[in-house]
Amino acid sequence: MSIEEQLGVEEPAAIVESVEGARVAEVRRRVNKLIKASNVNTFDLAELLYEVKTKGYFSAWGFDSYSTYAKSLEIKYSKAYYLVQIVARMTAAGVSRAEYEQVGLAKLRVIATLDPETEFEGTPVVLLIAELARKAGQMSEEEVRAEVDRIKGKTGEQEMVWLNIHILKTAREDIAKPALALAKKHMAQTEDDDGNVLEASDGRALEMICANWLADVNFNNDLPVEEQRQNLVMYIRTLQGLLNAMPVQDPNQTDTAITDAIADNPEIPLSDLLIPSWNL
Repeated sequence: MSIEEQLGVEEPAAIVESVEGARVAEVRRRVNKLIKASNVNTFDLAELLYEVKTKGYFSAWGFDSYSTYAKSLEIKYSKAYYLVQIVARMTAAGVSRAEYEQVGLAKLRVIATLDPETEFEGTPVVLLIAELARKAGQMSEEEVRAEVDRIKGKTGEQEMVWLNIHILKTAREDIAKPALALAKKHMAQTEDDDGNVLEASDGRALEMICANWLADVNFNNDLPVEEQRQNLVMYIRTLQGLLNAMPVQDPNQTDTAITDAIADNPEIPLSDLLIPSWNL
């Protein structure tokens, strides 16, 4: 039985105007009640949020997208999405709630990261989702994660691993978190089904920060400290001279102007324009 049949909702009712107002109001009331309840069945909430998203009820409540609606709820934004994704994946795989509910939320979150539209070694992933969901109850979360990673091709050098680091709480709050946020700001962005930008993970941000440090010649050279000092002086004097010689211009042309100015001074080797890794 499909999720729509379990909820008593007609399959074609994708446009809000075609859904009875009573049902729309009832769903919103139940969602809010479940969120505020201290003892709530998470899967009840998951099914209702799935209905809200797939049937477009949020537009009847004045929201232009499910994303906007999710941000208004008194639960984490990410939870409003992964609960819907779990129901969507199980529905696509033909796994009933009675079957997947006993698996547990933690394992289902991992399984739901699989894309049912893809294939793995010639087998539709949607079939693998169904198989894994039905046997996950007898597996540990680590075993489920390992199987999901295998299906995604994340094995060997592509295997996902943990890096546990202990630092001061103040360092985490005042340095690590702001640094990760800054890295994410400058990373390539992906979007969800509603076109909303998805933030990169902390792990991906840390990888980017480390890669930038390794690629920076200023922190990977064998020059003596005194030579680095001399290079810094040359760099500052050269830069000052170039800036003084540059006419006022469109900021967008600055990079081109600096490149042209350096090209006009071939006697200055670019290898000498290193900013040393020590502090003045």
